[in-house]
Amino acid sequence: MERLVEQLVAWHNRHPLALRITPGDVHTLGVVALPFMRGSRPAEASEPTLTDEVSEEEALTRAADAASRATAAFAAPQPWWKALDPRQLFASPTRGLLGELPWPVFSERFIPGLRSAQVAQFALAHGYTAQPGEADWPQRIVAIDESLVARASQGAWPMELYLASAGIDVGDARTRVLIGQGDGSELLMLGRRCLDKRRVAALGLLLAALLALPAWLLWPSAGPQQEAPPSAASAPSPAASPASAINAGSSAASAPASAAAEPVAAPASQPSMPAATAASVPASSPASASIPASAPPPAAVGVTAAELPNELAPAGTIPSIRPNMVSTPRTRKAAAEAASQAASQPPRPAMAAAASAPAPKPAPAKKPEPAPAASAAGTLSGEAPSEAAKTATARLAARSQSVVALVGPSLASKSDAEAMLTRMRAMVAQTVGDRSRLQAEVMQTPEGWRATIWPFATREEAQLINATLIARGMKTRAVDF
Repeated sequence: MERLVEQLVAWHNRHPLALRITPGDVHTLGVVALPFMRGSRPAEASEPTLTDEVSEEEALTRAADAASRATAAFAAPQPWWKALDPRQLFASPTRGLLGELPWPVFSERFIPGLRSAQVAQFALAHGYTAQPGEADWPQRIVAIDESLVARASQGAWPMELYLASAGIDVGDARTRVLIGQGDGSELLMLGRRCLDKRRVAALGLLLAALLALPAWLLWPSAGPQQEAPPSAASAPSPAASPASAINAGSSAASAPASAAAEPVAAPASQPSMPAATAASVPASSPASASIPASAPPPAAVGVTAAELPNELAPAGTIPSIRPNMVSTPRTRKAAAEAASQAASQPPRPAMAAAASAPAPKPAPAKKPEPAPAASAAGTLSGEAPSEAAKTATARLAARSQSVVALVGPSLASKSDAEAMLTRMRAMVAQTVGDRSRLQAEVMQTPEGWRATIWPFATREEAQLINATLIARGMKTRAVDF
């Protein structure tokens, strides 16, 4: 017991989550007396007595007989039920002194966190038969449970086993442990340690992260979808063929421009450059004439996806139902006039060689595409659209402002679309003050016939009226022209 405090501090600090204590944190050393019962009273030691003199030969004979009996008992097989004797479960240094295995007759939990069965088992294995420690140490006697004593058979004897106890007080954490004897001078402890709250919290966060990591790895990714394999991406598709044809036309159109730009970089002092350039241009004309007729002309390169027909539109493109306020042929004609005007300007000195070559013939403009068919045109009151309404609509188109319209669902029959337009006229007329500024038409789109009322001054007005129509059972929506 000389190194009790030192061994107690070493045992407490051995735990990785425990607070680090010093010998000054150990206090209140004492002894705990635990009541037990045993089957019979142990045989008392008897003093040796004088007997008759035994000869040397007789002593040797008795010794040989005892050795033979011991050898036979050791060689005989032990029954299996004796190997399950519960008394063999505790390797206690006090067993030889107690005789039959005792049993506890207390049930009080006098130390928090320790059950009475744990304390009894520890006392049977490592308890003291005599009071340990100093004589002035305080002693606590655990109360006897009378119900356990009543179960004892006749002839049972009471006894006590002792354990040392010590208190640990560090900061706001307190605990008490029991101390028993071990091998040699080693002491064994039973009880709880004072844990460090920060280390326990860090361990909890680490365990939570380890448990959440597999769930995070197994969670489906919310990012963009993986790209298609190169074999599938490189395969030509029918939907991509018009776009590839347009790209081929643009590359073919850029070839003459690059050929004309090469002489610009050459020095103007070389006299043979104009003649060589003039000779090379006619020679390249037959080669340029061998371009397949299926490639689109250079003037069609600026066509947007919205202007393409339905069968040539890229996959995934939303078809446009807005009316053509400015016709596409006029735009193409203006681009052709601008190109011819730029070609008619006097060439610069550095571009004399390029200007000497004959200019390529402009591609013939395509025939104007027919605008979407419209019928049942008129205002909300059923009259023909007034000049003021047409002028306001043209003014909005000239300013490149978006015109908001209410459109109905796509219908296969024109008569159904006209009936839909009639119902839309009646409902919109109840919510709009100036009926003469709105036009009502049935337009033909690639998807079918649509009833259309336009133009609205603001998108907020169109959305408000659209909400009213939807509340009355109409399937309409507000779109930008």
